[in-house]
Amino acid sequence: MFINQLRELSNHNINAFVAVCIWFLTVYIFYSLLKQTRENFKQQMIYHLKNYRLQLEDKNKDIKEKNIRIHKLENLIMTSPKGGNKK
Repeated sequence: MFINQLRELSNHNINAFVAVCIWFLTVYIFYSLLKQTRENFKQQMIYHLKNYRLQLEDKNKDIKEKNIRIHKLENLIMTSPKGGNKK
């Protein structure tokens, strides 16, 4: 009788140990997936922000070039002998 109780207790302890191991393994897997997902998200955001910054730099370059052209045209109009008035 005592031996049967020890066997049941040991079986119960083994089952509890296996359940705890499975629980820790599950938590570890979900934590790893969450960490990996977070890293992927960070990398994607950095990639998109770099692309956006490059697009803004290109637009700023275009705007600067247009401003230079406008400034040159203004100077040309101001320095022309007729003052830019054509009749």
